[in-house]
Amino acid sequence: MFHLIAAAAFLTQAAPPSPVIQIDLAGVPKEGPRPALELVLPNGQKVANPDPATYVANLPGKYRLSGVAFRQPGKIVDTIMEAAPVERTVKAGEKVTLRLSYAARPTSGMLWIATARIDPDADDFSKGQLRAISEAKLAAGGFTNGDKIITTGPRLLGGAVDAQGNYYFGDGWNTNALMRLSPSGQGTPSKVTGTIPNGFCLDPDGVTVWQVDGRTLVRYNLKDGSLKAKIEVTEDEEEGLGTGMLFLPGGDLLLYRRQLLAVIPAAKLKTSGKLTRADATALTKFDSGALWQAAIDKNGGFWVADENNMVIHVPADAIRKGGTVNAREYPTPEGVVALAIDNEGGVWAMQKLYGEVYYLAPGASAFEKKGVFGKGQDEFTRLVFHPAPEWSPLSQLPGMPKRLTPAQ
Repeated sequence: MFHLIAAAAFLTQAAPPSPVIQIDLAGVPKEGPRPALELVLPNGQKVANPDPATYVANLPGKYRLSGVAFRQPGKIVDTIMEAAPVERTVKAGEKVTLRLSYAARPTSGMLWIATARIDPDADDFSKGQLRAISEAKLAAGGFTNGDKIITTGPRLLGGAVDAQGNYYFGDGWNTNALMRLSPSGQGTPSKVTGTIPNGFCLDPDGVTVWQVDGRTLVRYNLKDGSLKAKIEVTEDEEEGLGTGMLFLPGGDLLLYRRQLLAVIPAAKLKTSGKLTRADATALTKFDSGALWQAAIDKNGGFWVADENNMVIHVPADAIRKGGTVNAREYPTPEGVVALAIDNEGGVWAMQKLYGEVYYLAPGASAFEKKGVFGKGQDEFTRLVFHPAPEWSPLSQLPGMPKRLTPAQ
């Protein structure tokens, strides 16, 4: 009888209480679309985009909640919002809220300035700086310096930001290499390739980079620095191509030099070889001096700083059509060498030596002075928005964060 009673008691014993797991988001818009989420349950099942307002789980065990990074829109430059995944082991009977907290990537939402030296009065290129200025200061104008010094190193040249937020620059004094700085902007930059680039740009594939080595375009793998392709560019004054380079929407490469633009189809960049003007699908000629930093606008037009105290604009249709064009010229103070385009299509330019910053509003006919950014700039100074506008070819790299849309 005792055994029957014990068995009955065992059968009627209440099951352990189930846990209650809810999710919550912080740092995202209260209304409108949310970033894509993924919740991994203890049994390995993956739940896509669980709704924080209604979703409840009740399995004991380990949970993992993650979400994609996204761009918070800004008038001048967006801010990258990101969140570290949350993991939690939940026991029976517990009530737990898994909170995914988004915060701004510390180095985003800014205009970055790479300089080759600090003191304009000293011929010392052993101490360059990478500095940044916030959107708020850019919008207000009247600034006399930036928000922070990101890093200091020998002769910082150029600049580009990948989908993960790593910043690339050339170090041309002791290291003579292409360097990478982590998304946090902290720590010591690491070497990517063992040659100093006279110029470089990230390939649209997101995993390789093109460098200029004399009259040769060299393609390296960003992960291990291995050589992927080597393309010689002819240097004849009449038949040669430039080694300034930008990628156009669609993946074609735009080479530029004094008085010439050349569109090189992506198919010509797959393997090593030699490029001549015959390989270009379009050649555009225009009056100019030596050309410095350039950028592509929302319509595919070309903007570049010219040594003759001006910024030049060549519209997209002229680039693709080719021929001789009368490029639009915007006068600037002496020595403007750096140039970048913001979210609205405004053009920002910086003068060498004294760091004067100028702005051309969309549709305007003249630049206006917005402020001064430190000192020590020279012809290698470069401006880089982090992140580049969403419409920019620089923002089409695989994995680059996007603005939130209802589809997400």
